[in-house]
Formats: sequence, C-alpha cells, structure tokens
Amino acid sequence: MYRQGRGRLGLVGTVLSIMALAAAPAAHAIVTIGSISTPTPNSRPTATAVAPNGTVWFTEEAGNRLGYIDAASGFIHEYHWTTANVKPNALAIDGSGRIWFTEANADRIGMYNPSINYLVEYGWGDTGLGLSGIEVTADGKVWFTMSNRSQIGVLDPSRLTLSYYYWTSQSLGLQRIKKDAYGRLWFTENTANRIGVLDPYWSYVYDYFWTDYTGPWGITVDANQYLWFTENQSGFISRLNPNTGLTNDWAAIGGSSSAPRDIAATRNPSGQTIVVWAESGGPGNIGVLNAATGTKMGVPLSPSSEATGVAIDAQQNVWFTETGLSQVSGFALASTSIARRGGSLTRELALGPAAHSSGRFHIVRVQNGHGNGNGNGNGNDNGHGNGKDEDKGKFRDRQAKIEKKEAKHKDLRVTDVQEYQPEKKSKKYR
Repeated sequence: MYRQGRGRLGLVGTVLSIMALAAAPAAHAIVTIGSISTPTPNSRPTATAVAPNGTVWFTEEAGNRLGYIDAASGFIHEYHWTTANVKPNALAIDGSGRIWFTEANADRIGMYNPSINYLVEYGWGDTGLGLSGIEVTADGKVWFTMSNRSQIGVLDPSRLTLSYYYWTSQSLGLQRIKKDAYGRLWFTENTANRIGVLDPYWSYVYDYFWTDYTGPWGITVDANQYLWFTENQSGFISRLNPNTGLTNDWAAIGGSSSAPRDIAATRNPSGQTIVVWAESGGPGNIGVLNAATGTKMGVPLSPSSEATGVAIDAQQNVWFTETGLSQVSGFALASTSIARRGGSLTRELALGPAAHSSGRFHIVRVQNGHGNGNGNGNGNDNGHGNGKDEDKGKFRDRQAKIEKKEAKHKDLRVTDVQEYQPEKKSKKYR
C-alpha cells in the first residue's frame, strides 16, 4: 500500500542523501518498501513507467490490462478493453501523459488517453511481429521493436502512416528501445549480442558488438548520453560510451543467474549517475549502482518475485513490477536500500503511527549476502573509469566494434483503428 506521508509517497524511512550510496556499506542499510497487489489476480505486471504528473503506470501481460497507482489517494486502478488476450508487454508515456503500449499477441500498438478515458488500437494486418519495445519521440512519432522481424517500426498517429526500418536479414532478437537527447533511437539486439542505434535523419544504423555472448535486454540513456544496458544472459550491467565504443561492466547483484531485465538511470544531488535495474532470476533483487564510485547494493526480493520493469520518478522513488507475485512495489532511493518484505522477518523495527495504520509496510535489517558492497573503484561518469567490482572480484572493460549500415524503410498505411472507452477496476488499501 502507498499512503501519503511526509511528502514521500508513503515510502517512510530514514531519509538520507543519495550520496550515502557511495559511502555506506550495503549490509546494514534500512529501507521501507511497499507493495500493492493488482486487483486482478495472476495478472503478471511487466513494464512500468512514470507519467509527467507522477502517476505510475504498468502493463499486465496476463491480465490483459493497463494499471496505474495514484500514490496520493492510495488507489490502484486497472483498465481493460474489448480485445481479448492482447498481451501488453511494453509501454512509454509521451509529454502529454498519453500511454502508448505494445500488444504482443494482437500485433497492435495501443494508446490510452487518461484525460478523456479513451483508448485507441492501431493495427495494419501483419501478424507474428513479436512486439517487444516502444518509445515516443518529441515529434509525436511512436517507435517500436519487433523481435521476430528484426525491424523497427515508426507510427505517425497524426497521419495514420507506418514505416518499417530494416537493415539485415539476420535474426537480431530486438527488445527494448530508448531515445536520446539527439533524437536517435537506441535498442538492444538480444540474439545478435549487439547494441544498435538508428539515426532517422540519416537513415543509418550503427551496431556496437562484442565477441562474447551477453544477451542485451533492457536499455536506458543517462544525462551524459551514455548507454546503460542489462546483459540478460551473463548477469552484467554495462555502460557504453557511444563516442569511443568503450564499455564498462559491473556484475549484477545475483550474479550470472540474475537475468537482469529493465534498467533506469537518474542523477543524485551531487550530479552522480545512479542506475537501478530489476533482476528476474536467481534469488531476486533490485540492484542500485553509483556509477561515480562503483558502489553497488541490492534490495533483496522473494525468489519468486521475478522483477522485470523498473522506473524512477521525480522524487527519486524507485518503482518496479514483481511479475511472479502480480504486484507493483516501490522504495525511496534517498534511503540506503537493503530490504525484505513479508514472510519471516529477522527483526522488525519500530514504525511511526502513520506507517502502522496500513499494516503493510515492514522495515527490516538484513545481511546482504553479496559481499561487502564497498565497490571502491572510481568508475567515474566520463566512461573511462575502472569501476572495480569488489563484490564479484571481476570487472571487464571491453572495446565495442562498430558497424555502420544504411537502413532501408518501406511505408505502410495503418489499416485498422478501433476506438473505445475501456472499463476501469479500482482497489484501495487502508
């Protein structure tokens, strides 16, 4: 449950500067972590994103729904629509607060406008696309990846047109896609073991690739325009300097079996880059890294959590989906963060009356179990730090090879547009 309190979205805890991430050992940190179960059981929420007004949205892949959390009121809402089994699995939010999402099983792009409670689905007759990632650029165009086609599509809702970009017949296994400050689209090629960037102005694709197989999956762009991505197969978190091709890697909290998925980045008050990612395999963790110091720490979750999506709001709260438990959870980044929820608590600390009123928050002191977490490498934000990883005793610097290809495109017409108002289901926690 999320209840409003102390201006921290109900995430009550010891409020420390995010600088503490660089200095405090992770093994004795305390955090308050809250969770909300979706109103629809076994809905398997996956992706999550934060709207301009602070509302936290998420997709429910098995529940055939969109959901959002209104942290101020304590309500969680779901929307569902007439098309059955569309399998929404990725979402992005534009500057107007409209929610764009992929319908992987229906081969459509959906848009929900919360201000008028209206949902639109765009289809064009193709099947078996494997929709897997989505992003909206400043010009209103909607970009999406297709894992089964090894192509990138761009929908122009204002003109009802669609273009496909393609540059190879190789199976790439495209997953997530993210824009940078220059209007370029960065994406992960999970099967081909590459990071790609599409420059729409020049119609070129640049591929960054390595000799080892790592399975890139989630991707984000930090304020320095460096790329951060998760290596789903090898269990590493990587930073790519696009100007030099130099890649710095940190082992995920759960190691090689952690299967990290989505990733997000922010800046702390000192201007340091803080990176957060979800680990869907192994013991279950949300990982946090201070890139300026190399310091890591983990927020332990249930082994059945299967964390997938992760997002950071403007108040430095981390929100993530626990697909295996069908719940959405969050904690304040400003509290150094090692936590455990529910189950057998090693030691429950005293909470204030406001937190006790819900009966759903726990603050617990736990041992990290993943090393000392002091990560004393410099790993600075210029893309050239050594970022020594004390936890695993292993760190890799790799130089990516860069390949340039001309992207071809074909223009299509959106052939099917269905518009209707979805039904809403709500639930409140007290």
